[in-house]
Amino acid sequence: MKILYLPSCGVRCDALRENLEALGHDVVLAGHAAWPRSGGENAWLVCLPPEHDRALPLIRELVAQQPELPIVACGTCADLGWVQTVLEAGAEDYILDPCGSPDTAIRLQTSLHRYWLRSSAGEQSRLEQRLRRAHHLESLKSLVGSVAHDFNNILSAVQGNAELALMDLTIEPSVRYSLEQIELASHRAAELTRQMLVYSGAAESGTGSVHLSLSQVVREMREILRVSVSRNARLEYRLGRALPLIVGDPVRLRQLVLGLVMNSSEAMGETGGAISVRTGVSDNSPAEVFLEVEDQGPGIPAPALPHLFDPFFSSKGDSRGLGLPAAAAIARAHGGRIEADPAAAAGARLRVTFPVAAGTQKHDDESLPDEAARPPVSVLLIDDDEAARVAARRLLRRSGYVVFEASSGEEGLDIFRQVAAALDVAIVDMNMPGLEAREVLSSIRAARPDLRLVVWSGLSEEIARKRLAGISGVAFIEKPAHLGEFVIRLARILAR
Repeated sequence: MKILYLPSCGVRCDALRENLEALGHDVVLAGHAAWPRSGGENAWLVCLPPEHDRALPLIRELVAQQPELPIVACGTCADLGWVQTVLEAGAEDYILDPCGSPDTAIRLQTSLHRYWLRSSAGEQSRLEQRLRRAHHLESLKSLVGSVAHDFNNILSAVQGNAELALMDLTIEPSVRYSLEQIELASHRAAELTRQMLVYSGAAESGTGSVHLSLSQVVREMREILRVSVSRNARLEYRLGRALPLIVGDPVRLRQLVLGLVMNSSEAMGETGGAISVRTGVSDNSPAEVFLEVEDQGPGIPAPALPHLFDPFFSSKGDSRGLGLPAAAAIARAHGGRIEADPAAAAGARLRVTFPVAAGTQKHDDESLPDEAARPPVSVLLIDDDEAARVAARRLLRRSGYVVFEASSGEEGLDIFRQVAAALDVAIVDMNMPGLEAREVLSSIRAARPDLRLVVWSGLSEEIARKRLAGISGVAFIEKPAHLGEFVIRLARILAR
């Protein structure tokens, strides 16, 4: 055993050292508490100074600097209260001077052995806790994935029926408003469900990059921003019109906007004030599209500016310090950057800039396919969730499709065998009890190599394709999807 020996006030105790060495220990004489280690040291042996106000700080300093080494203290005070104080300060044992007898060396060995046993037991306990936590997280991920799958089906039904009802031009304005709010809430719930799927590993983060308008992203978030900020906060918008498009993931960009606005709301606290959200085109060359969020809070202290986007750094005591680092990560992932304006007149002003997409023309307006221009198309729709299936069936039939529906893989194959020659496309839910989607699609592909196959799933396309590896020509539609978009994407698949 290698022992660091710190004598009292630098006075050496040769008798103690000789006893320890006679027992086979390697004793290194240390000059102070911060003595450099050469490696392999097992413990400190410290002769405490007689002054109590010097002894306790010495013990605490050793514990703070080298917590992995046990400390055995020697001292001249025999008061039990003092001994208890030394042990509470971090010493493993206390030996009364004179400490030159062989008994002292035995006490030292016993103390170190006891420390080793306790440390080993503690490490074992920590390993067991980590293992239990790992099992718990895996169980939680499995549960979250299962719940998210069910939520996807429920949301598909809620969202689909709201959209179908909105197609009725005769409904009262008040009813239309309520349906629009239901549709908006279902979209937000769908985003939450996607986050659950990402956590469970059943989906990739985000929905993929598309061409989009940054002003439109913010405009669609007004309601959720309104209910998210403090009651004392007032949101003001100055959104640029006809902005050049950027390439981005709408889900992650909404997370960025919400994170910046929530950061401003938290900064203003109970005093409240205005939060200004602005979009526009920068004067830089080449031009960039920017998002700016400004508040009337206390501002950013100068010492905090270099650390503003560091994880877990926050000038707000009750904040987790993760909102701005997450926003910075999203900006970087989109080829942009985020900056704080130190010259803001009051409060804080944060600006995120994004590169303009190559070619700045707007998206062509998309609408439902022209029913009269398309011959009837026969669809086999297989989904175990009745509400989602019925909503999809109603919209497909309203759009001119002939729909055969089944509630399971087995039933779907039975119907397929009866009407296989008349079918143009089969739409299959990815997660079904009983006969799985892979088996259903494989059987259909073997019987009708020319039939269009579509997977409708809440899983990410990448994960779905991995599960269907070896089955060619399978298209993918995300669930839940805006049903109008669902029909458009289906029409595009059929037009290929």
